[in-house]
Amino acid sequence: MFQADEYGLYDQSRYIELSEFPNQIVREYFRYRSEALLVINTASEESYDQLCKILDVSPVRTKFPHLNKSQ
Repeated sequence: MFQADEYGLYDQSRYIELSEFPNQIVREYFRYRSEALLVINTASEESYDQLCKILDVSPVRTKFPHLNKSQ
């Protein structure tokens, strides 16, 4: 899936590069109509409120839940 060989198996920069590739494809697709693309950083405190405003719903919490948070 990540096209890593045995020498690059633990190369963090390679995994970051490969995980960002789909984002680049999507951004390129929406390059000329960026208003049709919603990008939300779910780690940001205000992102939950922004999404609720876009969806025209009342927020039921203050931020996105994080169910698998490390201690």
